[in-house]
Formats: sequence, structure tokens, C-alpha cells
Amino acid sequence: MAAVNHYSSIMKNTKHSQPNPEEGSIIVYTLVAMVLLTIIGGIASVVYQQTTITSRQTDQTKAYQFADGGASIAADDLNRAFSDSPNDIAAGLLKDDSYPYTLDRALSTNEENCYVRTISAPFTNQKVSAEIWLKSDDSAETARIVATATTGKVTQAATVNVMMSYGFGAAIISTAQGDDSSSPSKSSAEDGNVSIDTNKDDNTYVDGGILANGSVNYTDNFAPTDDQIS
Repeated sequence: MAAVNHYSSIMKNTKHSQPNPEEGSIIVYTLVAMVLLTIIGGIASVVYQQTTITSRQTDQTKAYQFADGGASIAADDLNRAFSDSPNDIAAGLLKDDSYPYTLDRALSTNEENCYVRTISAPFTNQKVSAEIWLKSDDSAETARIVATATTGKVTQAATVNVMMSYGFGAAIISTAQGDDSSSPSKSSAEDGNVSIDTNKDDNTYVDGGILANGSVNYTDNFAPTDDQIS
């Protein structure tokens, strides 16, 4: 009896590793998150820049408005000093009862003297530095005003150039009946006459003439011409 050999073939199964779907999803999510964060960061940067620019523009406008207001106030100070002391404006600034100025020798030059003060009213929580520049020559009729204000991190300055002069001539008109008094006294004026009691240390002028129903009386330092009195 013939022997039968049986051969059994053994099949080896090779297993291939398949990618985990969850791992792929995490990678995609990470990439999407990174893109979104980049976009959000860019938008935030743009918003910050725009906010900074807007805030700076606002501060710039406010600072200029404060400086401009301070220059106007300083111009009024100069006008008051000129009215109170036309022959020595600097003295009028230094001796101002309400808002005295100080001579800043560090800023002053050989040609100009700088008088300074800090303006806080009528502003709220804001100060303005005011400078009035006068020529060293006492007879000079021009001045320069510089006002500086800082709001936030922005500083603005306003400059005003002024000319000082009396704009219009003065005149005296009296419609009172008056009398024939010849005394330049208060009582004569109360009677309806024109009385001019001048300063003994300086001459007095009336640029425009005098028109009166009563008499016109004056002291020695006032010397009108004939055509000035009617």
C-alpha cells in the first residue's frame, strides 16, 4: 500500500497598520486652530493700532485746543499789562495782581525777554504753559505769545504774534448845560463842565477833541490846540 504524503501549506497573514482616524482629526484641528489664532492675532494687532492712532489723534486735537485757549488767555494778560502800564509792559506783566508773570532768564535772549506763567483756570485737570516774548527795546510795539499743552503723550503749541497800539482816537463829549467855571475840579465837573486834572509827571493828550456845552477846564500838563475844543 502506497504511502500518501500530505503537505500542508501554512499561509502567513501579514497585518498592515491602518492610521487612526482620530489622530488625523487632531492634526487637522490643530492646523485650523493655528490658522484661526494667527488671524485673530492679526485682527487684534490691527484693532490695537487703530485704537492707538485714534487715541493719539484725539489727544492731539485736545492738546491743540488747550494750547490755543491758553494763547488767547495770555493775549488778554498782555492786553491788560499794556493798558495798565503802556510805558513799561514788562512791569505790568510782573506786577499783575491776578496773574503775575515771571521773567525766565534761561529762555530769554539778548533780543527778547521771556515772561512765563502756568495757566490752570478755566481748564479742568489741565495746565498750559504760557510764554510772552517782548523785545528788549522798551519802545517795541510787537510781542510773541507761545502756549504749550500736553494731553496724554502728545504736546502741542500755539503761537500768536501781536502788535500793540491804540486803535482809535479818544474824544470827550459833554451834553450837560455847565456854567462858566474855570476850575479843573471834581465839583466843576459835577456842575456839568469838562474837567481834566492831568498827571503832573506826564503830558495828557485827547486824540479826538472835546465838545462841551459848558466850560472846558484843565491843568497845565494838558495843552490842547484851539481846534481841539468846541
